[in-house]
Amino acid sequence: MAVISIQLSDIQYKYAQQFAESKGVSLSEYIRGLIKEKIEDFEDEQMVKELEKDMIEHPEDYENGIPFEEFVREFENEAEEK
Repeated sequence: MAVISIQLSDIQYKYAQQFAESKGVSLSEYIRGLIKEKIEDFEDEQMVKELEKDMIEHPEDYENGIPFEEFVREFENEAEEK
């Protein structure tokens, strides 16, 4: 496992400590969580870019698609029925 060392100003450190405490985790856990979220956001963006590219290259594959909002409504309705 890698170890990262960073320098923060006193005020940055104070805020970071407060943020971590408000979440009930250590500063290390809090920062790991932030990095994990950033990586997940990046991966999501890459997936969307690839999907958009595929939609442009192969529009025929998406002719029967439905708007995302409609998908969510259908998904929520199915969940409520169960």
